[in-house]
Amino acid sequence: MYENFILKIKDLDFKFNKNQNVFFKNITASFVSKKIYFIRGANGVGKTTFFRILSGNLNRNEVLSAEICLPKKCYKVNSSNFMQIDFFKNYVKMVPQKFEYMLADNFSFNQNLLLSKLDYYPDLEFLSKDEKNINIPDFISNFNIDVNKQVKNLSGGQKQILAILCALQKPAKILLLDEPTASLDDENSNMVMHFLKDLVEKMDLTILIICHDKDLAEKYSEYGYFEFRVNNITKVRELEFCYLKN
Repeated sequence: MYENFILKIKDLDFKFNKNQNVFFKNITASFVSKKIYFIRGANGVGKTTFFRILSGNLNRNEVLSAEICLPKKCYKVNSSNFMQIDFFKNYVKMVPQKFEYMLADNFSFNQNLLLSKLDYYPDLEFLSKDEKNINIPDFISNFNIDVNKQVKNLSGGQKQILAILCALQKPAKILLLDEPTASLDDENSNMVMHFLKDLVEKMDLTILIICHDKDLAEKYSEYGYFEFRVNNITKVRELEFCYLKN
């Protein structure tokens, strides 16, 4: 079932510093290529912290241990060697909940994509660069997006699609989305979700979505969704896969 996995996590333990209680305990999950996964849970249960770890970003005093498997190799990781795994910093990209901060309102859709390909903030000469160099899927035409229109004139769903494509202008295997539909109406939410379904079908990509909306998660999940919960006895965060009811 998991022969085409992109990432396996086994027995991940985590705490914010060595003097604090364990925050995550025995977190285990597998993520397969070309799939969308939803991550649910109450506020403060650790969803954003989990995404930060998947981004390869540990703070100085944080303590982590786990077994991490990538398609060609497994690693026993701890706080000192985890960030040496290049996969996380090179191939995991994230779009934050406040995705608008990624975008330049007075630039066009395509100009934003050009900007996101650059390593450093450029002067305005980037506006004249060849737009053939940007990575944009051919199915973008299904979403009525004028790529020459200024961002400030796009709908909320079209802006979210642009933020996602900006994140994908550099190589990615896993895309992390933090509440991508939270600020959108139903029409724009469905637009974004249909775009993501097209995206994983056309690209070698795995998408993980933090989502509070249970109905949305159940509508677009294939089998079910992951949910973080606090153990009532130990108070640690545990991850459970919730299968959809038939």
